[in-house]
Amino acid sequence: MHIPKQLPQFKELNVLFIVASRQNARFFVVGDGMVEERDSFSVEKSRYSDKEGRLGVRGARSGKGARNMFRSGIPVENIKERVKDDFLREFEKQFNIIWKDDFDALYLFVSPSVVNEIPSRLTKQQREKIRQTVEGNYLKIHPLDLLKKLNI
Repeated sequence: MHIPKQLPQFKELNVLFIVASRQNARFFVVGDGMVEERDSFSVEKSRYSDKEGRLGVRGARSGKGARNMFRSGIPVENIKERVKDDFLREFEKQFNIIWKDDFDALYLFVSPSVVNEIPSRLTKQQREKIRQTVEGNYLKIHPLDLLKKLNI
């Protein structure tokens, strides 16, 4: 789609916008007055309920107030970490496919939960091309509204 004249046009530049949250990402290619969504993905949410993976007490006390402890399922914290790890692996895979176009600049619109992890998955050369990072949940924001968020 065409970028209105009052917004940055990125003339003669090939720019990538990365919009990411904890489980979703969208990639937009911007340049020469045009913006288009190149790719997007979503990592499936956890199938586990909040009650799975908790510690519980079973049986009577035996000797000096000790209790028999048991654990079932996966701890909730591990589930969240697993989903985040799955997202970061998928992000790295998709980003490397898109990066083959070699961009002049990167702009990140990322949620606070992944603001440090996204750049850590990039090479040094790719990190040097980051021009601006905007924290927040911009996943459902129109790409032209993302252009308005930039400090250019």
